[in-house]
Amino acid sequence: MTNLPFDMKWPAIMLL
Repeated sequence: MTNLPFDMKWPAIMLL
């Protein structure tokens, strides 16, 4: 797996 999906999930969880 790449870091693309991981980077997008990190900011998404922080916003929640």
